[in-house]
Amino acid sequence: MNPFDLPGPQFLAFYALFGAATLAVVYQTRQWSEAGEPGRVPVSDPYAIAYLRGGPTEAVRLGITVLIDRQLLDVTDDTAEIRKGVKPAHGVNEIERGILEETERAKPVLDLATSARLQALARKSCVPELMRLGLIVTPEVMSRRQTRVVVAVAVLLTVAAIKVAVGLSRNRPVSFLVLSAIVFSVATFFFVRGLRTSRGDRVLDDLRTLFDALRGRAEDLRPNASTSELALLMAVFGLEAVSVYQFPFVKAFRRPQPVGATNSCGGSSCGGSTSSCGSSSGSSCGGGGSSCGGGGGCGGCGGS
Repeated sequence: MNPFDLPGPQFLAFYALFGAATLAVVYQTRQWSEAGEPGRVPVSDPYAIAYLRGGPTEAVRLGITVLIDRQLLDVTDDTAEIRKGVKPAHGVNEIERGILEETERAKPVLDLATSARLQALARKSCVPELMRLGLIVTPEVMSRRQTRVVVAVAVLLTVAAIKVAVGLSRNRPVSFLVLSAIVFSVATFFFVRGLRTSRGDRVLDDLRTLFDALRGRAEDLRPNASTSELALLMAVFGLEAVSVYQFPFVKAFRRPQPVGATNSCGGSSCGGSTSSCGSSSGSSCGGGGSSCGGGGGCGGCGGS
């Protein structure tokens, strides 16, 4: 049976199935074309892992955290500044050295994390190796994604246009079909997006599994005593995995709530207290974390 001869409601159902099948083909083709075994999983490079997980901002955040824990940066009132006697050369890679240069004059931590210069250093340090391993999108991969999406949109719009022409010739309403065509066409563009390849997604999942035990003992990590483990924890799982009680300076990465904003604890109020839920009374933590000391440095992509 010719699907274009179907009545309006039946054709809409057919088009919904056709659109879903088209999206599935685009998705599966992307998975197949970007799959494969990576040459080497970057387990020893937390900066590369952080970049793989969240891009340049996450790599810069990691660098700031490592430098604070190594007692090379001070954080006071959400502002970071290089410690006296510390020089940019004390950083072990380009990202760390760039952060130390930027903080020779005090600068808000949030501004540091989004600094265009530091993000450019992160890209320069991490992208070549991640691309070589096939973990993040190269220009060639992006071009293939775009080509598949253009073909899919062309097919979706062509099928819809034929039925619209048939409907108009028979004085039938076509607005729902036009809307469906727009929705499915827009949906295909989500398959262009994404920093990681499907291989990169799988590697990140493997890293999360590998370091799940480290996440389980995040509360046991101590400032200045476990910089390498802190770096891996934050690289793989993000800032949310780091204990704010042990490392209170991580609060500097979060935008402050508006004055007068209310907090809730599991849906109930905080008992009328002016402190935030659960633990803000401990936010000072011995000086806001500005004395985060410690020994070992942490290597990273682009390290010397």
